[in-house]
Amino acid sequence: MRDEQVLLNDLYYHHVLGPDRVLKVDGYYGSNTFDDVWSFQKETFGYLSVDGITGPHTWQYLCQSDWASGFTGAYYQDAGCAAVVVIIA
Repeated sequence: MRDEQVLLNDLYYHHVLGPDRVLKVDGYYGSNTFDDVWSFQKETFGYLSVDGITGPHTWQYLCQSDWASGFTGAYYQDAGCAAVVVIIA
């Protein structure tokens, strides 16, 4: 959960794809984290289901968006992003 909050904060600071606020990185999936996930999903223009839940597709897109924005990954548990393959066409 902390990694998810770090990834969302990275995108917020970089003004990319959705998050509305800086999240407290506490590992708690509260309403602010839900709202930021919802906003992130909404900004993918139909690529992701908008439900506020970080399922596998949202997680992959979150990792890809973070990487594409120039962040390289100082995360608590490597954010599960190490296995994500980014294809740039």
